[in-house]
Amino acid sequence: MNTNIDVIRVQATEAALSSTLRAGMLGFASDTDRMGYKRLDNSVMKYWSEDTKQCLLAGNQTITGNKTYSGTSNFTGATTFNSTATFANIMSMTPLGIIAVVDGVTNLDPTVNSYIRADLNSSNPTANTVGILAAGLTNQLLLIACAGVTGIEIDDTVPGSATIELGLGNTKLAISSFETAQFVWAANSSTWSLISTTGVIS
Repeated sequence: MNTNIDVIRVQATEAALSSTLRAGMLGFASDTDRMGYKRLDNSVMKYWSEDTKQCLLAGNQTITGNKTYSGTSNFTGATTFNSTATFANIMSMTPLGIIAVVDGVTNLDPTVNSYIRADLNSSNPTANTVGILAAGLTNQLLLIACAGVTGIEIDDTVPGSATIELGLGNTKLAISSFETAQFVWAANSSTWSLISTTGVIS
């Protein structure tokens, strides 16, 4: 005797499908537009969403509702937040290490990384004067730090550098060992504006 007889159509709310279906049967949830299957081995329900209501691996798609990612999500391209991005725990950035600078020639490149760390073997900032190239993104934030005995001097008179606004007519920023500087790209004026620093402005 076949207890799982052929069924042309089974439709109910998702909550009702479990009791409506027999083991081995498929059904359609009318309220969530999901297909449900009641397993033969343990009668557990399994569900599949239609394409317009699931996150696809390819193609363009708008996803609505709250999504929780319990694992690690890696984004190799640009990620845009049109509302508010909240970092509830720890935000970690991997720095782009700079181990060589040609004084008065080198421009730091923020289009590669928004965190640039100088790892030079020199404690004299003025012997390592650098500029900063234009940003890669509108309103980009940039963190520049020095490690060890490193020192650099930021000066937009370096050829190829974008304009760097240090405030109050200042033109140079010296960053020594373990000091930092933070900038934001003011796209409307094509300028790096200093947000904060532990270095010396002159």
